[in-house]
Amino acid sequence: MKTMTIQGVPFSVSGEAVYIYGTNFQIGTYNGTLTLNHEWESHAQGCLAEYRTKLDAATKAALAKAAELQLQQ
Repeated sequence: MKTMTIQGVPFSVSGEAVYIYGTNFQIGTYNGTLTLNHEWESHAQGCLAEYRTKLDAATKAALAKAAELQLQQ
């Protein structure tokens, strides 16, 4: 799979199949024009929720580490 930016948005692409970037959720096809599947929005919402959860955990861990480093100084 390769990464392709279509209309300013990164997607993962394999042949004509277009996936949400970094996932295996196919949301449409691309053959010069991006055509989204009718269920693309539900796939995007699931990926967005997962991304936000991971980002929240990573941010909290980074802030805890920064606070720990400040206390050591």
